[in-house]
Amino acid sequence: MPLDENNRTVYEDPRIVRAYQQASSISPAELAIFEPLTERLRAAALLDIGIGAGRTTAYLGAKVSRYVGVDYSRALVEAARTRHPGADIQWCDARQMHAFADGSFDVANFSFNGIDYVDHPDRLQILGEVRRVLRPGGVWTFSSHNRDYARRGLLPWQGRFRPGRVMARKSLEAIRAHKNWRHLRGEQVETTDFALVNDEAHGYSMLTYYVTPHEQVRQLAASGFGDVLVYDQWGSPLEGSSPASMWLHYVSRRL
Repeated sequence: MPLDENNRTVYEDPRIVRAYQQASSISPAELAIFEPLTERLRAAALLDIGIGAGRTTAYLGAKVSRYVGVDYSRALVEAARTRHPGADIQWCDARQMHAFADGSFDVANFSFNGIDYVDHPDRLQILGEVRRVLRPGGVWTFSSHNRDYARRGLLPWQGRFRPGRVMARKSLEAIRAHKNWRHLRGEQVETTDFALVNDEAHGYSMLTYYVTPHEQVRQLAASGFGDVLVYDQWGSPLEGSSPASMWLHYVSRRL
């Protein structure tokens, strides 16, 4: 099954939708990025991409003049609309955002590593589409898995021990994870700067894009973004990389 079809199927799964419906917290890195922008955001139009079941909708929607949330999973869009009645939430694929004219937004956000679930060419296409819908000088923020993360690519039986789980449930999850891993391990890709990894996301059911900070900054520059800032997953500014941080947050300006 092609990467896009495989990953998109996961996001339509009712079990996964239920998990996203339970997510509500704003991460330390998101707070570190958005709180200093509070004054700038008051008059801003913000595009929130890959919103899942609307985890960031209330927080970001309260900060901006105009909020639009989008996701490419129809099941998650319906869950987000139910959770946030009255919010402008639309079905949209970030690779082809034809619903929005050039320069429609002041800020674009793609949270919780959502950009990592398409292949390399599609990722670059997303960067191009985000630049198109942003006004000159607009802010682009997203998180992405760190290619330098020390525990990247653990096998299903090498994960973190969780003694609080019911053992029968854990056994079933382990069996499912091992089956998924056997199915997807041959689809993994390794390069010097990025990798497509069958990691532990949703029981090893997906292929996830991991990228070095150096390569991600290069991709941003090539796509028309500058003034890039990088934060670890706890919200601390980074120079270089951090093998302890599973994902990194990037903030840049549309040139």
